[in-house]
Amino acid sequence: MTPFALAASAPPKTIPSDSILNKILGFRSIRDLGTVTTSPSGMADITLVHRSSTLMPELYGKSFYFRQFLSVRNALVGLAVHIGFTIGVMLLALPPVRWLLRKFIFAPGSGPRREDSMNDRLEYHAIATPEGEQTKRVFGKITYEGSMYLFTGLLLAEAAMVILNDEETIRKVSRGGIVTPATMGQSFVDRLEKVGCNIETKVYQY
Repeated sequence: MTPFALAASAPPKTIPSDSILNKILGFRSIRDLGTVTTSPSGMADITLVHRSSTLMPELYGKSFYFRQFLSVRNALVGLAVHIGFTIGVMLLALPPVRWLLRKFIFAPGSGPRREDSMNDRLEYHAIATPEGEQTKRVFGKITYEGSMYLFTGLLLAEAAMVILNDEETIRKVSRGGIVTPATMGQSFVDRLEKVGCNIETKVYQY
């Protein structure tokens, strides 16, 4: 719940805050991304990105901050996802609910078969705006088609190979702490592209 929990330095003091309406409804419209809402994985991912930004301020800038959202078809779906996720988080705080969930969650080895998930698709879009520059934006996209279980294994294996091949550099950048994807640099990007990830970038000028 704390965006800078893993940060290597103090957070910037200029982070804009959400309006009360955004906090209540969850959804919003973002240029080049469309309608988005609360992301279930956002709480974990945001802390990792902020660790990267504080480990490498020369790349991210001292005022960098990151937000993550889930793309949805329309505002109504965005509202439903936000409310459902909020209620779910509150219910998980109750011991009886956690006990009940343990009876139904997948045991190790009992997840979906590989054949059933071969048509899965993962797609992340990102928009970055330079500090003090509102007329230029960078759009990035990463896609992967296939089993998400397989993809998780690929990410771990390729990350391990990068660390093994350049341990001293990675240790220096990560300062001996938690290694994030960004601290592994272009080598990690190159390896992911070789195992099926498609990474694209564009520059938009307004």
